[in-house]
Amino acid sequence: MKIYQPFLLLWVLWFILVHTPFAVAQKIKMQGTPHKLEKKQGNGLTAEYESKGENIVKSYSSIDSQIDFAWDTAVSQYAVSNIDVLDFTAKWVGGIYAPKTGNYTFSVEADDGVRLFLNEYPLVDEWREQPKNTFSKEVYLKGEQIYDLQVDYMQVSGGTATIKVKWQFEKEVAAIIPQKYLFADYNRRPLQPTITFEPAPEPKPAETDEFSDLIKKRKLTLNHISFQKGSSTLKPESFEELDKLVETLKANPTVRIEVAGHTDNVGDANANLRLSRLRAVSVANYLISKGINEKRVTAVGYGSKEPVVENYTEEDRTKNRRVELKVLN
Repeated sequence: MKIYQPFLLLWVLWFILVHTPFAVAQKIKMQGTPHKLEKKQGNGLTAEYESKGENIVKSYSSIDSQIDFAWDTAVSQYAVSNIDVLDFTAKWVGGIYAPKTGNYTFSVEADDGVRLFLNEYPLVDEWREQPKNTFSKEVYLKGEQIYDLQVDYMQVSGGTATIKVKWQFEKEVAAIIPQKYLFADYNRRPLQPTITFEPAPEPKPAETDEFSDLIKKRKLTLNHISFQKGSSTLKPESFEELDKLVETLKANPTVRIEVAGHTDNVGDANANLRLSRLRAVSVANYLISKGINEKRVTAVGYGSKEPVVENYTEEDRTKNRRVELKVLN
């Protein structure tokens, strides 16, 4: 029998390799517009800033040489001209020139929300309130070509508003994307990327009785969630329902959800919007603290914009003060 043991081992290994499904990492390849840099140097990206402090929409436009900012709100609330950096959005658009052919890793460091699009494809999509974090994605680009670039940024609460965009070619050191490769006046003609991947078979979502409606109907209102008055702090009686939601999400590992906060129409609309967003974030953070991957949970506040009934009575207003879940995929 010893003679056949090596052959038996080889057969077992072959059987495992053939019959075991492996997930193949997604590979993104893009082609831009041929462009010779020559002596012409880039001038940065077109930037649009907007804030809505004190019920007044304020905006500011500029051309920024790079995306490398850390606005300390403790030093100056208006670090950008006329823009309240305690709560604002920004968008940078233009072209980015790839000097070499190969793999580029784009990374963004942000506090709070950030999105990065290359040829309209979302390399990074982390649009939510969150502490400072870094997100990255690798893409294969053809050299001496220019690509459509857009970066969106959202600052929700106080602290240091941070947004930095870097790239790394192959094994070189990551660095802030230089101005000479960024073109604010680029004639945007995006070409859709070629994406090649072989995803592993997705497991069929399991269902639990408590939240089967969420999986089937893709939308559900949490009926046993409560907060401290005028606050985003969850009351302990909320934990039982949230723990059941955690079980459902763990049983359905491919499901991504939006946690939506809603208020009634009593009080200042901007204050309601902020409170609804913070309450949604509190629920999302609870789920994350229980082991749910943060990329599966998005928190959004809608304030009083989407009532389920008119706000005529206190009973009606109670119905409008709610937290909803929505399946995103």
